[in-house]
Amino acid sequence: MGQGWEGRSRRDRVVTEYVGAALRRRFRPAFLRLTYPAPVDEQQPVTLVLGPRGSGKSTLLRHLRTAWDDVPASLQDVAVHRQRGATCFDVLAEVVFDLHARKRGWPRLTFPSFGVQAVAIRADVPLDSRKAAARAMVRALAPAPADGGDGAFLNRLVEAAGMLGVPALLRAPLLLVPGGRRALALGLARLRLGRALRDSRHRSYLDYLVDLKKRFHDPATRRGAEQDLARAFLDDLCRAYGRGHAARVHDTRCLVLLDNAEHQLGGDLLELLLDARQDREESTGAQPRRPGEPGEPAGRTDPLVVLAAAAAYPKALKKPALGYKPQPGRYPGWWDPEDPAFRPKRLAPGLCVGQLRDLRRDEVEAQALEVLRADGTAAESAAEGDGGDGVGDSGDSGGGGDVGELLPDAGVKWLGWAVYEVTRGHPLATRHLFDELLATDDRQPWETRVQRALAPDSPLVTALLERLLPRDARETGLWDALPRCAAATDLARAVAAGPLWAEGETALRNAVGAFSGDVLQTMHVRTRDSAADGPLQTLHPLLRLLLLRRLEATGGWRHAHEALRLDAAERGLPEIEAYHRLALEDLHAAARFLNDRFGGADAVRWCRLLVRLRRAPVRARIHAHAPQADSPQQRYEGLLGFLSTDEVESRERTVTRLLVASWMAPEPAESPETDHVGDPYRNPLEDLYGQLYGEINARFMTLAYGPFGGGTPALLDQARQYEEKPGE
Repeated sequence: MGQGWEGRSRRDRVVTEYVGAALRRRFRPAFLRLTYPAPVDEQQPVTLVLGPRGSGKSTLLRHLRTAWDDVPASLQDVAVHRQRGATCFDVLAEVVFDLHARKRGWPRLTFPSFGVQAVAIRADVPLDSRKAAARAMVRALAPAPADGGDGAFLNRLVEAAGMLGVPALLRAPLLLVPGGRRALALGLARLRLGRALRDSRHRSYLDYLVDLKKRFHDPATRRGAEQDLARAFLDDLCRAYGRGHAARVHDTRCLVLLDNAEHQLGGDLLELLLDARQDREESTGAQPRRPGEPGEPAGRTDPLVVLAAAAAYPKALKKPALGYKPQPGRYPGWWDPEDPAFRPKRLAPGLCVGQLRDLRRDEVEAQALEVLRADGTAAESAAEGDGGDGVGDSGDSGGGGDVGELLPDAGVKWLGWAVYEVTRGHPLATRHLFDELLATDDRQPWETRVQRALAPDSPLVTALLERLLPRDARETGLWDALPRCAAATDLARAVAAGPLWAEGETALRNAVGAFSGDVLQTMHVRTRDSAADGPLQTLHPLLRLLLLRRLEATGGWRHAHEALRLDAAERGLPEIEAYHRLALEDLHAAARFLNDRFGGADAVRWCRLLVRLRRAPVRARIHAHAPQADSPQQRYEGLLGFLSTDEVESRERTVTRLLVASWMAPEPAESPETDHVGDPYRNPLEDLYGQLYGEINARFMTLAYGPFGGGTPALLDQARQYEEKPGE
């Protein structure tokens, strides 16, 4: 797993196919390529890919850059440029430099108009005197051989790289003639400015370049200068693709990948490209061409495919013209987990938005297969006793096989299920957990490896929280506040719970409220069933598990759940109060609440209440360096020790055993009738092999057929869910 899984999951392959389809131009037979110019292709919209931290955006972009290395491509990290104080022009210059790289079988892309304007921007030109500025601009465009700094940027973007597109046979003899170098450079500068000069109010190309530099260095007018540069960039691309030999062989567009585009710089850059494209559509061919000027690029579309990844919707794009109307907690382009294709939503003619989904269980199982192969050992179960029906029981009906031995296919399914249940397919957590399992002592059973990897004092828990929480979580106080807030079923309930907050924590409380309103920060799970997903302020089950582990490690477990229990009691919410009593291991009170509501005609509602209670957090029973935890059966009997001493009537005893066993055991197959509780939390770590499933099944059967009454069909349906072991 050390080599990385990114790019090989089905999810990433689907996005790669989406990009590949956008890159391919219209197919034409070879004989047509020799006789007719390239047809005008449909403009490819900018695609913005949204995903929370750790969703694999950066690794996906790196994979795309590698997968399409044979075409002109550029990958830019906006966060790195932002740290350097870069502008949109600086990022465009890096893109131009990458697209200019020589590719086998490709005519080299040249950027003459952008190159000249880039030199003007970087030139050391005094702006207090127009005459002095013009002379300095001449020196910058055509530096003497001994000149240094003024021509450095030109040498990189224009002269040394041949970006002006002058044939070498023409360039070489002119450079040997005294003054030929300067005459060539100045003549090309005038010629290559093209539409930029024609559309401006200046008659002299030197005046235009001086004015461009002046506007660029004035914050009030910089945007207009950057728009000129973006239009020049697109014009050059269209010209490179639109005529001659290049038009015949350029059968693939070029690719620009932008990472961390949620920053202001990323949003400004995307807006700049969108505006430049719109300007081209409105003005191409509208103005007459002056004699001697190069022709306009063919068509109004450019051969650019832009894919930007962001952990938040860029503020620069939140404007009605692009069709985006902010909705609390919602972002466009949701990817249905059952949809095999990546289908971004088109917000405007030039912009599509799509969200990266988590990995599905089958994709996690594919990684589990590689882990088992790399480990070289069979997954072993700690299940002993329990009638020999542990997962992977290879014996016949007599149970004579070795309970601890898993068949290869069963091992893959079980390990894939276990990791998926914990991470819910979160790409970063899935990869790191598998890596941790491989790095663990292979003499330990697999369930012990998983439990130790996610123990409260495990370094993996802290490392994942560092990656998933906002980068400024420690500075804003979220690092310490979110663990206790995670004790609540959702963050909205935590923010509203007065006993959870100390006096003077108003600002921190507001910060948690702001955090809870952004589903790309809470990593809120969204499926087709919103009633099961919970409100928008519901944390991703993985993120909540990690925060609860930290809450336990810092000793705040009892305080947080007790505060939330008190708040629920004050608000008259007995169901939520029982939920936190169970988390506090006040089993008698929680079971009595459930028992008091048993009976009547609505057994489905009672089962739904049980589902809500069984998802209460359970404390870990193992530490990162512990050899092995007690078996689930031992822990179960230990928690129920009070039943042997207290006077508990028969039905309440059965309900208590059912509640505690289902609380500790993994979730069974989903039941739409009872899972609509708005709490997607999962924690299978206490009983990874479902050893308590038999106990749960038996207690449901007792309630269904015993003398207690109740709705027999609903209880039997629940019992059947526990007939198959986890991972089967």
